[in-house]
Amino acid sequence: MGWKGELKKSVKTLYVLEKTIPLSSSEKEWFKKNYTSRLPLFICQSFFKKIERDKTNFSNPIRLQSIPRIEETFVSEDEAADPLNEKSFSPIPGLVHRYENRVLLYASHSCAHNCRHCFRGAIAHGGKNIFDHLDEIEDYIVAKEKICEVLLSGADPLINGDKKLELILKMIKRARAKSGRPIVVRICTRTLFTLPSRITNNLLRLLKKYRPIWFVVQINHAQEISPDSIKAIKKIQKASFPIVSQTVLLKGINDSVEALKNLMNQLLVLGIKPYYLFQGDLAKGTKHFRVSLRDGLAITAKLRKTVSGLALPNYCVDLPHGGGKIPLQESYFCNEDEKAYYFVNPENKIYGYPKE
Repeated sequence: MGWKGELKKSVKTLYVLEKTIPLSSSEKEWFKKNYTSRLPLFICQSFFKKIERDKTNFSNPIRLQSIPRIEETFVSEDEAADPLNEKSFSPIPGLVHRYENRVLLYASHSCAHNCRHCFRGAIAHGGKNIFDHLDEIEDYIVAKEKICEVLLSGADPLINGDKKLELILKMIKRARAKSGRPIVVRICTRTLFTLPSRITNNLLRLLKKYRPIWFVVQINHAQEISPDSIKAIKKIQKASFPIVSQTVLLKGINDSVEALKNLMNQLLVLGIKPYYLFQGDLAKGTKHFRVSLRDGLAITAKLRKTVSGLALPNYCVDLPHGGGKIPLQESYFCNEDEKAYYFVNPENKIYGYPKE
């Protein structure tokens, strides 16, 4: 069938849902409101099969990320369609330049799966066509001498066919040649878990021509990992592409030490370095997913005691209104005197580090 055929079989209607699984009252209410303007229903087959196998569990972590609930229609005054103010950092349609050493491209306007917590639901899906602006983007990258990375994101860049994806990669390769800089590409994708059949031999042959490339994969719960996902991961690794992960801290889904420890350790076993654990962004209709910063800090402090440094992601928040990404971590510094700096370790014991 291939990945495109599998994509066409994604669940997009209430009719298919209702004839397959029972719906909660909250899920039914969303459909009554017909609240599709932010993010339509779109569930990949791999996730839907997991929901179907656990159809009476309304707290299933895959289900909570996949089926809309009435809570999405509750929008707080702090929430926005563009919570990171990316529009103000977009000098060319499809390009975001927030940090001086890297740019992000909206390389696609669709995904294999619409995650209900998506912070780009209203801006990346259905946006302007980047392929009309590749020459401008190339000139921009060449002109900005500090740019050394290009992130392909969007929605999901791998939902492009290979030919379209290569147009973007060729543009970056030309920018490398003209600028003389070894520009790194990050492919930010969720397809290893939502559409693992997308990781084809043809795709990997294509990508080999445009190294250096890193895969940055989003995964939020260990239940997302399937035998097909593992096959896709192994194919990428066999082709010698490094993989790191990013996870969103989500209420009722992974906001426990046990859930995060299980996920991070499984990723490490698969050869994926846990990279980021993100605090939820202030996207419209996502308050029910957000964990408080205080709780997030408490969870990650406990996580630090239970996993190795290799398995520990950086807990970060993207500040509202374009403030940028900052790490969130408890401070172990507690005091200083004329002789030493003093720190408290995770076991609450105080140690001095001498001043020199």
